[in-house]
Amino acid sequence: MPIRKFKPIKITEHFYQLGTPFFPMYLSLGKDAMLIEGGTGATVAIILEQLNELQIEPERIKYITLTHEHNDHIGAVPHLKKKWKHLKLVAGAIASKTLTNERVIEDFIKMDDFIAKRMKVLKEIAELPPRLSHYTFKVDKIIEEGSNIDLGDGVNWTVHSTPGHSPCQMALYEAKDGTLATGDACGLYYPDMNVFWPNYFLSLEQYCNSLRKLASIPAKRCALSHNGIINREARDFCKQALKATEAYHLEMLERVYGEDPKDVAREKAQWIESFVVHMPYLLMEQMTQLLITRSQKDADKTDIFNI
Repeated sequence: MPIRKFKPIKITEHFYQLGTPFFPMYLSLGKDAMLIEGGTGATVAIILEQLNELQIEPERIKYITLTHEHNDHIGAVPHLKKKWKHLKLVAGAIASKTLTNERVIEDFIKMDDFIAKRMKVLKEIAELPPRLSHYTFKVDKIIEEGSNIDLGDGVNWTVHSTPGHSPCQMALYEAKDGTLATGDACGLYYPDMNVFWPNYFLSLEQYCNSLRKLASIPAKRCALSHNGIINREARDFCKQALKATEAYHLEMLERVYGEDPKDVAREKAQWIESFVVHMPYLLMEQMTQLLITRSQKDADKTDIFNI
């Protein structure tokens, strides 16, 4: 099987999807340019080739902005910052602090290696990315609720704090094109199957509050952290995500009263593994166990699913 080729995808005159379908990175173009999402180490070569195809000069790209600091969303950062000394890393204060933790970086390196090896098996890359002697994630610009990232030519991104998936989760909205970069605030969605795996790892209540918040933004499309662009209004998509979250939550509560929670988590992890082919099974099982715990904690909060 030949190595897959991933072409840049033009979404609008000012917005492109780069990377791979499961690990997308987005390019926003004003007078200056910005990358949204931090990719993985294995996607760096793909992204550089895509930028070259688009004839984007590296000097034009001023920022790389993280929606959150999970291991599968930051891997391209140290490689790109080493290559482009002018590039500024943008993230929230919580992410900035987390990314200075040596244990977090050690865990990141292990996960990034796993993802790269998996992508090679899947023929998405030909070679593993080079190992760096030092991995650093120093944040150059802190963003918070209401911050603006102005790229010029009318392209201006507004930051929205959307915790629930993680404490540092941020979404970004660009009004000129009506694009909402959601991060993982809506969970993991597979368009071909129309399936959601809700990801309320921090808090079910906060996750639902964030979905309602995103639903209030008049966006024409959602740029997801996995599986690309959803060309539907944010309200419609977030409403669907909220319904899927409620259904998953109620299923977990119903099943754990009569079954061993570990068995429920194991079965759910096997279901997820059937379509999430880039991530380790053990992590999926740990995350499904965590979701059961979060559902039990907020079992009495029945009004959090209303829009």
